[in-house]
Order: sequence, then structure tokens, then C-alpha cells
Amino acid sequence: MLYLSADEAEKDIVNKARMLVDSCDTQLQMLLPMYAQQFVCNVLDYCHREDFPAALTFTAAQMIAKWCRNTSSGSAGDVAAPLKSIKQNDTEFQFAVSEVSAVGTATQADFDSIKPQLHIYRKVRWPE
Repeated sequence: MLYLSADEAEKDIVNKARMLVDSCDTQLQMLLPMYAQQFVCNVLDYCHREDFPAALTFTAAQMIAKWCRNTSSGSAGDVAAPLKSIKQNDTEFQFAVSEVSAVGTATQADFDSIKPQLHIYRKVRWPE
């Protein structure tokens, strides 16, 4: 397996995410390095590593592009509630708000969703 330093990983993730994010939006382009740094730090902390698995740069770029799209749509910090039911006449929507955790953010929920993928890179941390 190929591993990168944290700085190399951040640069590679930003370059890949730029291909997925609208290049016209300069505000989103400015967020990419921050999101990349957040992702890399989360992975390194979770996996107890100092080097970043190169294969995860693709996953990171896709996730960061999603975060940027959520930021541009105004729902970056919100966890969107799934739709529970729709009524057509007189238009009624019900959201499954009680099934969604009020704690945490969408970025944390996304990171939690890839934890099974991170297990192959995780090192055992022995007590000192």
C-alpha cells in the first residue's frame, strides 16, 4: 500500500476535489483546503497513523465535493431529515425528524459512514 504524508494527502485531495466542484465558485474553492485538512486529521486520528493511505484520497475528494455542494445549498452544518410522507392535495410533507440525531453535523455523519472502510488502515494502539 502507498502512504502519503499529511501535507501531500491534503494537496492531492484538494486537486481531486477541484475537478468535482464548480470552478466558478471561488468561495467553495477557498473551503477545499480546510475540508481536506479536516478529513486528513480525522482519518489520522481515527486510524492512529502519521501517514495517510493514498487510496483514501478518492473517497476524501468525493466527500469534500459533497460537503461543498451542501455548503453552497446552505445545509452544511445541518443534518437533513429524511422525508417520511407526502400528501398531494393541499400539499403536506412530514419529515422523520425524530429518527435523526440532533447532535453532530453532516460532515461527522459522513465520516462515520466510512469508518468500516477505514478499519483496514487502523493501527492497534497499545497502552503506554
